[in-house]
Amino acid sequence: MLEHVAGYRVRADRLELLDAEGEVLARFEVRHLT
Repeated sequence: MLEHVAGYRVRADRLELLDAEGEVLARFEVRHLT
């Protein structure tokens, strides 16, 4: 799956992996360790 990742973006507390068409392939919750 990860070989199809064309980009990524970070939104608030999420990391989104995008394919070449801009579709979200995966979404990860980002937990801030403080």
